[in-house]
Amino acid sequence: MICSKCNRDLPRDRFYSKGRQCKDCRNEYSREYFKKNPEAALKRRQAMKEWAIRNPEIYAERQRRGHLKRFWNITLEQYNEILEKQNGVCAICKKPELSTRGRANNQSLAVDHCHDTGKIRELLCMDCNQTLGRFNDDPSWFIAASEYLVKHGKVVA
Repeated sequence: MICSKCNRDLPRDRFYSKGRQCKDCRNEYSREYFKKNPEAALKRRQAMKEWAIRNPEIYAERQRRGHLKRFWNITLEQYNEILEKQNGVCAICKKPELSTRGRANNQSLAVDHCHDTGKIRELLCMDCNQTLGRFNDDPSWFIAASEYLVKHGKVVA
């Protein structure tokens, strides 16, 4: 498809469903418009907040889809395929995500990735994911921690 503004020939997914301008050009136009018209930007933000309150399930799913696409370049369906392969549990501790992070419902398992390559590994609960991060993804730290716990035995209070 050819963008009506920049004249680039781009794949269909680089256009919004009803647009003739590519997403880059349309987003640039919107940024400039709202910069010049702050009252319109405020009105739009308020309308979006009201819509989100009226449609919490749809809003939550859209947020989730956007997060997965922006941060991990995967779809919600791809995430769910990984989750299904893991039987809905953390790849390390084999438990479902139990953290609510201050919310009423459980959080989704985190998308774990290699910090060097960005490659997605598997899905982890918050505790396991943060532990890997605190240990800098270094297996020798885990071995040392395991040896330490064995050395000191199980402490009973």
